Amino acid sequence: MRARQILIYPFILASASFAGVLHPMVADDYTAEMGRATAHFDVPRGWRALPIARRTPHHATLVYVNPRNKHLKVAVSLDFYHIHSFETDKTQQGCADDYLDGVQRHADPDVEMDIVSTFQSGRNGAVNIYRCHSEYWREGWTVFIVKGDYEVQIEVYAHDFAGTAQFAGYLRAVADGVSIDGV
Repeated sequence: MRARQILIYPFILASASFAGVLHPMVADDYTAEMGRATAHFDVPRGWRALPIARRTPHHATLVYVNPRNKHLKVAVSLDFYHIHSFETDKTQQGCADDYLDGVQRHADPDVEMDIVSTFQSGRNGAVNIYRCHSEYWREGWTVFIVKGDYEVQIEVYAHDFAGTAQFAGYLRAVADGVSIDGV
């Protein structure tokens, strides 16, 4: 899992991606499809979409360049998942618990997770921002948007806590543009 922590100072890598069919991208939105469900994502103002690679059509990436500091770039990838039928807690907290369990079992048994903030999203109601942190894992902030058996996961990484000052704003801007339909 160390590869998920790619960080080139002063760049911050934020990660999440769609796993499914990604329809051709328009400059300001993505739509991913999995079974009868679709996840739609509006690109926030000030962000730009990178071209989608043909070999990974399920992966979408956005980049935000801070207008006051052109060297500070945030890359966001979006993951659209089907939550397994054996999962019983298909909520934000249930997805967060499963995520933490996976990180602790496969990458870092010392990682801890806390809710650092909650915001109200017009499309998704109350959304929690989770912070995963440890000496090895460093700083990873994650949002889980859940509807029925589907989830969109958005993650932001930094080398240390000092690099997370803007994370809540970045996650809110991205999460406000996400909707899951057809479930």
